[in-house]
Amino acid sequence: MFDLNKEMFTRKSAETKKKIVKSASEDDLMRVSKDTIIRIVKEVGSKCYKSRDKEMRMYGCEVGNHWNSTLESVGTSKGRLYIGFYVQYSNTDTSDSDWWDNFMCGGDYRGAIHYEDRYGNSQTDYYRYSRSNKAEVVRAILLAYISRKYKAKSAE
Repeated sequence: MFDLNKEMFTRKSAETKKKIVKSASEDDLMRVSKDTIIRIVKEVGSKCYKSRDKEMRMYGCEVGNHWNSTLESVGTSKGRLYIGFYVQYSNTDTSDSDWWDNFMCGGDYRGAIHYEDRYGNSQTDYYRYSRSNKAEVVRAILLAYISRKYKAKSAE
């Protein structure tokens, strides 16, 4: 059992940290705090246009709900943490986001996309994240942090 909230910021090598994150259990990953994720975004995220907010884009990330949604980004907005999704529905796709607290609250997370079909009828499509899906999202964020943090250090 690891405390990933501490392990991420120790003076261990990138390879050691990657092994720890990859071997972490679902419970270990679900114990990662919002403050840890905020610190990660602040350290390796990119500045948003003319603001203090930062965002960490998850380019090429295939982690999601294994159905119609993948992780797109994680960021801060006025001090609050949010998570961004890429969602495929009906005949198109879009980006959606929600606050981290809503995403990580107990049980399954269910997001919804509201749109009008070609006849003007209101439609709703859903995307769900189970507890194990959420844990994999956290794992992806931690691994992306390690890659970006140590890539930046080796470039200096």
